[in-house]
Amino acid sequence: MSRLVTYARAPNMRIVAWNLGHRTKEQAIKKPLLGVLEYLGADVVSFNEYVHGESRESLAVGLGVLGYRHIVVSERSGTQNQVLIASRAPIAEGALRGPALNESSRSNFLHVTCRQLGVEVVGVRAPAYESARDKAAYWAELARLIDSTRSRPMIFIGDLNTDPDGKRASSEVLRELERLGWQIPRPGGEYSWRNTKGTRTRIDHVLLAPSFTFAQATYLTQFGGSEIVGSGRRFVSDHAALVVDVPPPETGPNTPR
Repeated sequence: MSRLVTYARAPNMRIVAWNLGHRTKEQAIKKPLLGVLEYLGADVVSFNEYVHGESRESLAVGLGVLGYRHIVVSERSGTQNQVLIASRAPIAEGALRGPALNESSRSNFLHVTCRQLGVEVVGVRAPAYESARDKAAYWAELARLIDSTRSRPMIFIGDLNTDPDGKRASSEVLRELERLGWQIPRPGGEYSWRNTKGTRTRIDHVLLAPSFTFAQATYLTQFGGSEIVGSGRRFVSDHAALVVDVPPPETGPNTPR
């Protein structure tokens, strides 16, 4: 099992982001999901590449049993997938909207505020654009949006479809945000995504505003001695769960307490 952070939790908070791999259809929620969430005991959970619908009532009930009684889902655009954020503490949908490039960039972005924890969380999935022009436009707008919130207790988390240590143009965008003071902790673990051919990459990440002092992150790929990442019914997704432990931000006039 992947090794998780073991330092004292209080007053730290734990956030989990997980790409559920639903593509553009309302696919079944895999059985191990709620058991993994119970084990992780996060304060906030963000699902991306998720599709909402009539079959999700049992998921909402299961999340409620685990204490996640506050749920917000991004608005669906056309056949695009969405982001769901669930929290133990009350949350409210925020005003930030994703890059206005197309339907995909809008529905794969969700901003919530949590006054009790003193943070704002954005669940995001960066679309895998085929056009280099579309990718550049998306990342330029996303970077401007992220850095416009640098004075706030912001956490951007999810499937960024890029590795900050990689060679893509989007990787350089993330490194530039680091130079501007944003934190992008490198998660423990080998990978966050694995395809049917065995290719592994590290594309799920978190960005924390400069007001946070530090954070630690881990990719969870096993649970109960079994792999949970892969293709097939017994796997939760082809992505690992991204587990982030972070202390509350340093308070200031813009902290939503």
